[in-house]
Amino acid sequence: RSGRTRALFELALRLPGAVCAVAADRPYASLRAVLPPRVFEEGLSLESVCAALNTLPGPLLADDFPQLDPWTQAALLGPPPRGGLLRVRDAPGDVRLPTISPTTIAALFVGSERLHHVPSRAAREVTRRTAGLAGRVAELLARWERDGVITKTAEGLAVSLPSLERLGAEADKTPR
Repeated sequence: RSGRTRALFELALRLPGAVCAVAADRPYASLRAVLPPRVFEEGLSLESVCAALNTLPGPLLADDFPQLDPWTQAALLGPPPRGGLLRVRDAPGDVRLPTISPTTIAALFVGSERLHHVPSRAAREVTRRTAGLAGRVAELLARWERDGVITKTAEGLAVSLPSLERLGAEADKTPR
């Protein structure tokens, strides 16, 4: 999860009655888990959805607003629900970190590339598990260091061949 998504999720856990809108593309599907089923059974209109939003017990959290279905976006652009609306907005000056390339990740690791492909295999596992997102890469490497999967050396991060084999075997077991 991105930092803002994680922050919103943590906030949702602490706010009584908070609910989250989710990404969707069908009319008001972003609110399906939030609104009572009767709203969907009685026929959807902007007015009925806005009225139902006003009955929510707490705030509505909307992360990745552009990913919400267009009907939900329209409903949320009006007056906020009685319980409140918290949405994350991209603004000028936002800091956006690009993803870290497998080549850059491989450069963090030491070991034989020519014989055992240690840096590229390690980078492939890191990338597979983190999608190259900087925060996730940092968290994963810190966890691997705590768990003894990698060790820091003066030259870079060292990972043993048995650890690489184990990580690769875990990847093979992961459903796709």
